[in-house]
Amino acid sequence: MAKHYDPHPAAVVLLLLGLLLVQCFCDGAQARADGIEAEWNVTTKQLAAQCLVAEAGLHDRAGLDKERAAIMHILVKRWVQLQGYRKTPLAKMIRNYCSVHHAKPNTAAAWVKRLRWGQSAHVAACPYCEEQWEVVQDFVEAFSRGEIQDPLPSAMHFGNDADHRARVKEGRIGKVKIRRLRPDFAALNIFYAVRQ
Repeated sequence: MAKHYDPHPAAVVLLLLGLLLVQCFCDGAQARADGIEAEWNVTTKQLAAQCLVAEAGLHDRAGLDKERAAIMHILVKRWVQLQGYRKTPLAKMIRNYCSVHHAKPNTAAAWVKRLRWGQSAHVAACPYCEEQWEVVQDFVEAFSRGEIQDPLPSAMHFGNDADHRARVKEGRIGKVKIRRLRPDFAALNIFYAVRQ
């Protein structure tokens, strides 16, 4: 006859408490992610589109859609992460995270800040970029509706080679340990995951 095992009551309570905490965490994360629909106003879309132009470029190339998708998903993942300890509008997070929004008026990136949501690029800043600007706006619209898959689910940070040399020392950004990802697409940016 097999022995019957009765777990200690404290172990059962700890197990149930652990399961409850995991469920609460998952529900809370889902609620924060679900709340993003309200964040997608014209300002947020414009800032996101300008970020994509500045960070991934405007002209079509191999890997461009995946790079745009990875950047957008990182922005949203970082926004969700912020909601855990500081309520921050998505527009503000994009403005703070993307370097183009800090460009001075006389720099090469300043023309990107003149691109306006819903306007043609010719009117705004770039006489030969009208079609490409429409493509970027369509991409942001599709992303805001949840139609764009994340090509790098573990990525939590991106930057260019200058960022890499200046900030990433010994596998860290600040105090956070990171590892460089090797995407299966051509990219202007370098993507990182948090190292456990």
